[in-house]
Amino acid sequence: LRQRLGETAGDRAFETWQQRLLKEPAVILLDGLDEVPEAQRRREVLLQAIRDFLAPLPKVTRVLVTARPYAYADPRWHLPRFSTLALAPFDERQVQRFIARWYQAVAPDLGWDATTAQQRGERLATALQERPFLADLASRPLLLTLMATLHSSWGQLPEDRADLYEETVKLLLARWQRGREISGPDGQPMIEPGIAQVLGVGEARVREALERLAFTVHQRQREAAAAGQDGEAADISEGEILVAFKPLLGEVAPDVLLRYLQERAGLLIERRSGVYAFVHRSLQEYLAACLVLSQPDAAGQLVRLLSADPAWWREVFVLG
Repeated sequence: LRQRLGETAGDRAFETWQQRLLKEPAVILLDGLDEVPEAQRRREVLLQAIRDFLAPLPKVTRVLVTARPYAYADPRWHLPRFSTLALAPFDERQVQRFIARWYQAVAPDLGWDATTAQQRGERLATALQERPFLADLASRPLLLTLMATLHSSWGQLPEDRADLYEETVKLLLARWQRGREISGPDGQPMIEPGIAQVLGVGEARVREALERLAFTVHQRQREAAAAGQDGEAADISEGEILVAFKPLLGEVAPDVLLRYLQERAGLLIERRSGVYAFVHRSLQEYLAACLVLSQPDAAGQLVRLLSADPAWWREVFVLG
């Protein structure tokens, strides 16, 4: 408060808020627990600070702490007396409201008036309604945010589905990483040592490994379906991830790699402890297609896959 308001105003504001929080009902939102790195005990210190902060508050106070699921799956990060709730996918009404408010929020930065912002938002909403595959993606807040980012930057979404997925993969791998840098004590950008270690091998090599993983998993799921098992399940084990990323493991420790994929890339999500999935099935299919296209005789290989199982490999073929 002192840093924001100055010493005198900060002290006055602190006393006022302290008394109100100790005596009156309040709702307190603490957003992004997962964005605080574990390095240098930062997350451990933060959790203790939250516990200390909550201890004297009256029972009528309600506190909401948000985190992506992987971060809160670890019992070390659990806060006592908190119930755990998972967010449902957006419905159509929520998607429309998100788009309207997104364009209200970005309009000042882009120099748009209210009418222009509304028209741009309506254009994105129309695109989602006209293309069913986009509507399915939009039910996931992460992917809807990526589409809104692309649309407000470009003025439209790529017409081609493969181009949309390519730009989405690029955003998840690169641009969001820069947004998650934190400032060190000297004000300079700082990335966790483990994350820097993964980034040091090069984004291209991380991308290649993700493509290898997507193809391997898609192929394995097809074999499971043929054997009468649940081939639709998108589960990916830690072992499968480490095999796909084996070329990097001489330079990056396995636990560092898994944490990077959970916390930073955003392409994989942890469904439960030790079990992962691509954030959307279509991104798995797109990355699998990318791997095929990097091979000799890519066109022939796509045709052979499609001939072997038209239903299973159709999307990979089309995206390729």
